[in-house]
Amino acid sequence: MGLSPGDNDGPVAILCCKWCSYRPQWSCNHPTRGFLLRVDLAKPKRMPTLVQEWALDRAMSARETCGDCGRRFVFCLSK
Repeated sequence: MGLSPGDNDGPVAILCCKWCSYRPQWSCNHPTRGFLLRVDLAKPKRMPTLVQEWALDRAMSARETCGDCGRRFVFCLSK
């Protein structure tokens, strides 16, 4: 949707996993937990500046460059 939380003070509802619905006295801290926020209070995401995009490109280039062969790959199998 391209939105950030904006002026939302907190979640309207918290979605818990099936396991935690059977045990409401326990706190749900599973990665399947989700927070529902109000869309009408959300704001558009900020666009990165050109300098920030260049910095991200340089960081990804350094990460994807193989230390052995010096070629840029998403993954490198030579070890």
